[in-house]
Amino acid sequence: MGMIMKSYKNIIILLFSMLLLFFNINSVVYSNSEVKSIFIKPFTITKDFNSNIKNNSKSDSEENEEIVESVNDIGKDIRDYIAETIVTFQGYSIISDDDVKSLGKEVEKKMLFGNCSNEDVCAKELMRAIDTDCIIYGTVEKYNEYNDTIIIKAVLLYRDGGSIRKTLKIPRERYVEEASHALAKYLVTRKESYIKDFEEWMEEKEFELQKFEKKWERTLQAINDAYYSKLACLNHSPFLRIGYGGFPVSKYKTTYLQNENYNKYYTKLTTYIIDIFIYRYKDEVGDGIDLYSRLFYRNFIADENAYTKIKNEMQLLPPGNYDDYAGKYSPVPEDNLTMTHVGGDVGIRFVGSTYFLWEAWSFYTMFGGRFVRVEEKYISGGEKYSKLLNSFGYTCGVGMEVTLNRYMGFFGEISGGYTLIGKNDVNIDGIQLLVGVMFRTNHISGSIFGFF
Repeated sequence: MGMIMKSYKNIIILLFSMLLLFFNINSVVYSNSEVKSIFIKPFTITKDFNSNIKNNSKSDSEENEEIVESVNDIGKDIRDYIAETIVTFQGYSIISDDDVKSLGKEVEKKMLFGNCSNEDVCAKELMRAIDTDCIIYGTVEKYNEYNDTIIIKAVLLYRDGGSIRKTLKIPRERYVEEASHALAKYLVTRKESYIKDFEEWMEEKEFELQKFEKKWERTLQAINDAYYSKLACLNHSPFLRIGYGGFPVSKYKTTYLQNENYNKYYTKLTTYIIDIFIYRYKDEVGDGIDLYSRLFYRNFIADENAYTKIKNEMQLLPPGNYDDYAGKYSPVPEDNLTMTHVGGDVGIRFVGSTYFLWEAWSFYTMFGGRFVRVEEKYISGGEKYSKLLNSFGYTCGVGMEVTLNRYMGFFGEISGGYTLIGKNDVNIDGIQLLVGVMFRTNHISGSIFGFF
């Protein structure tokens, strides 16, 4: 019984050894028969695509040598991307460039410059020269000079004449790497799914990229619009302003006359102005000077307490004719005491501008000469009395303008004047706050009145 068991054991060991030997032999045979040597040639760049390839006066051999060295990087990149994928598949052994430098250089030049009547013939010639089983080569070209689309044509050619060919069209260079990987997988497997997966991936990326590009275009357009809006605002200046003064701010007045009596007499003060800019000399950002003319009208109305004040003060003065005196009356006013100023200024402004919060802001100082005609009217004893006084003076002020758009805006100004009037040299000016609107034109294209 023991002898029988021992015999079975020996038979099992023998059969197992024979099985191992069979698999090792088959593995060696398979390895020796299935592994194919493959050379991946840098893809040829068409002259339309490769701006570095230019004709010159050198001899053909010198020119060809130079162009071989200057093959566009994209052709080498495609070769490298394909090689990265090929090495992941069993059954291929990639031949390095060093192995073909001497053997296949002349044939590779012929393929590069299109000197082959048939590229497959040249490729087979190269395979024989470097003793390889198959070769991958191809071309890269632009769709046209107005389009970023790139066409990659790849060929896997076997020494026995069989070949696999595929063309991929990609809309931009950023997809070259993934396209190369997809082409390599297709060439060694002939599975269209690799190409389909790549195209679906590329379509998704294009959709995302187009959304981003549209968003970026809108952002650029907004920046562009804001830039030109800024320039337009800064290139425009007022040619006409309309303003108002005399309104109260809470319980405070916004117009103060320098003469103390006038401040006591008149509590209702209103001012209207119209500014016309007759000349502007400014740079593109709105800094410079302009000449202006101003027409103004002021109306002052005395309150009920003024008549008692005037009467008490006039009693301190000797009787006389006060027709040429400002603020002095004979007879004493009893009702409807008013004073109006009608006049005009001509002056110069010094302006500095900046752009902030999407609007142009201008700050200015102003100096000018003034002419004013003053009329005082009142009723006394049922009779109407009036007197006219004229004088020259000067004015100055500071202000700020802010645009609403390039054609309109608002301004605020604090200005004062010094105008002595009548034989008693009373200053009928003071300090006032003015606000209003302005109408603007381009001071770059027109200076005089904003139009010429």
